[in-house]
Amino acid sequence: MFKTIWNKKYGKFSELESISKILKQIKEAKSELKKYRLYNLLIDISKKSDSVFLKKLLASVSYGHIGNRSLLLKNFNELLSINEVFYALDLNQRFVSYQNIDLYFSLINQLFNSLRNKIEDEELIRIFDSNFKFLDYSKKKITYQTDDLDWALNELREKMNTYRYGLKFPAYWIKEIEGRTSTKEKDEFIRKQETKRLVKHLKPIDMWIFKYNLPIDEVERKLVIKKLLKKYKSDLLSKYVVLDLIEVPKIKKILSKSLRELAKPRFSLQRAYYHNNLELGKESSLLIYKLLQMGEESDEFIWWLLL
Repeated sequence: MFKTIWNKKYGKFSELESISKILKQIKEAKSELKKYRLYNLLIDISKKSDSVFLKKLLASVSYGHIGNRSLLLKNFNELLSINEVFYALDLNQRFVSYQNIDLYFSLINQLFNSLRNKIEDEELIRIFDSNFKFLDYSKKKITYQTDDLDWALNELREKMNTYRYGLKFPAYWIKEIEGRTSTKEKDEFIRKQETKRLVKHLKPIDMWIFKYNLPIDEVERKLVIKKLLKKYKSDLLSKYVVLDLIEVPKIKKILSKSLRELAKPRFSLQRAYYHNNLELGKESSLLIYKLLQMGEESDEFIWWLLL
């Protein structure tokens, strides 16, 4: 057991060293062609990474610097879907081991700065910085370009109701207004997402916003269900969203008709999910906290936290 946990937390392979080496070469490169090739190497690393956060961050930066604006924005939009809980579930344990944690945050800081240089929109940069303020509230490891990472309520209401900023990032705004405004106002904003066109473009991990507001229209509801179940088996974060949504009996009943596995007790599905993430080498703190909340106790947990 000890050896297995050690290998999960401190396995020899880590893409951090490769990324660091390439970023250094980019900084020193005088030829634009060489930089282009190096950014393509970062894209290759992003495709192989099992961290969604790192995958989307590397892709956003790289496509931005090779001039592919379309793929920059696609990956940037997906990056903004990663909130604090998703980040914690996605984080690889080896990234934040005592051996790698300083390098990890140094690389994230470099990549953030590089990405901001290609966004060229102060409002999007503020949204980006605000979305990832949880990475370093003290601002000692991450340099944020935006001074004020929190929105005034009147600013939230203004921005979230614009197409350019609001309707493109619905999950971000729902997260920001949670607890700051009435349930009615939040529900009205969610209802705006329920046109077929907008639901079609929502990412599965954004669909937690429908937990208590499933689309009324049957066509739109079927589209939400189809998108959720399509990624359930292959994407850990989408699976988490589904397991969270089925806390609502009505949603559990609907989804389990399409996927029999979801008819099982939610407790057992969640427990299996958290254990699977541990086996995959995901950061253990949140996973063990969730398992302890569920009443599970194991000596193994101590080693996950202490090693």
